Order: sequence, then C-alpha cells, then structure tokens
Amino acid sequence: MSATSAAPSQPKPLASGERRVALFVVPGDASVEVGGQPARRTNGVIELVGKKGDRREIRIFKGAKRTEERTVIIGETEASPSFLDLNAPPPPGPRKAVKEEAWEPLMFNWSRTSRKTAK
Repeated sequence: MSATSAAPSQPKPLASGERRVALFVVPGDASVEVGGQPARRTNGVIELVGKKGDRREIRIFKGAKRTEERTVIIGETEASPSFLDLNAPPPPGPRKAVKEEAWEPLMFNWSRTSRKTAK
C-alpha cells in the first residue's frame, strides 16, 4: 500500500444507547465542522454518533462562503435534517436585527430630489 492511500478504518463500537446516523453534506469539496471540530467525510457523508435526541452543531464552509451553525438531531435511525447544502437559503425563522443606520444609505431621500411640478 502506498503512503498516500489508507486502509478504511473500522467504525468504533457504539456505547449502550448510542446510534450512528448519516448526514449528507454538499458541495463535496466544502469543509465541515461538527461541534467546532473538523469532520471527516466519506463519499459526502459524515457519521454522527450519539444517543437519540442528541444535538450536534454543524458548520459548512468553502472559501469565504459559510453557513451559520445548524443544529442536527440524532434520531432513532437517521439524522434530522439528514441533508445540508452550503448553497441552500437559510432556514426561515427569526433574523438577526439590522441596525437602522445600516439601511440609511439605501433609503431614497425624496426631500433632496428635484421634482417637476405640473403647472
């Protein structure tokens, strides 16, 4: 075997009550963190191990593009959600507040424009 290839590792045995579930992540060349630690993928799949109901915080990034942390819950036989896409729009829900001053340059100020009045 060459130094660049490695034998597939055997999954470690599960503790009592633990489950192993698959999380599919795209694009295939994006980096993934689980709980702030780099995660290893095999064919686009990350294995999450834990007890039913355990939550894992997932971040996906590629270059400057990144997701906010997304929570994945370990279920009886699968992860929920079981698929995450870096290019998907953020999930609906409360948005972070934007300070009003940030919008001021984007607002059109009618008082400064010259309008022609009909005579």
